[in-house]
Amino acid sequence: MADREDQVRTLASLLERRQLSLEEALAWSSAVADDLAAVHQRGACHGAVGPEAVWIDAGNVHLGPGADLSPSASQTQDIVQFAALIRRMLSSVPPDQGDPRTRQALDRIAATNSKPAGDARMKKVASALGLLRLSAQVEASSRRSHTAEAVAAEESEPQQVLLLAREVPPASPPPRRRIRWTAVHAFAYFGCAAGVSAVLYLVLIAYLKFIH
Repeated sequence: MADREDQVRTLASLLERRQLSLEEALAWSSAVADDLAAVHQRGACHGAVGPEAVWIDAGNVHLGPGADLSPSASQTQDIVQFAALIRRMLSSVPPDQGDPRTRQALDRIAATNSKPAGDARMKKVASALGLLRLSAQVEASSRRSHTAEAVAAEESEPQQVLLLAREVPPASPPPRRRIRWTAVHAFAYFGCAAGVSAVLYLVLIAYLKFIH
């Protein structure tokens, strides 16, 4: 008899049994990223980030102990290995499942961290995955809410909506204000023009006196 799923100890074993959902790939990537960021926060590195190091215990996912570290192991290499882990999870998700935008964002995070970079920080990667996970949850909740509103609207009486629409006047832009020229406006306009001309005339006289 096959083992129950809650007895699977590693992600590698689980991937041999079934595919992942996009929600699992995102949630589990985020959980492993948090654990790896904590390792880096202590000034250490893991050295073997991969499906064999991801432990699944009764639905709880966490990063297992690191391997015997080689002199070349580094935090940057951990991030590169973690990017490959995200790609491995995504490859197990059916192409037509889940929100394509979430898949693209998860793939973009993996692509961004797939090569060594001097300024790479696991804390930044974990934060990006956390925000993506929160955004996906909000989007899913919004879709459920809109679905409920659509069902309620279909059950309502459409005649009431039509009657209400007839009571609301159509929106129209406010009329443009036109300037009405009066004698006062004309006097003020020509007065200003004359004043400016007088000032310019005085400046010209002063300049001519100055140069002669």
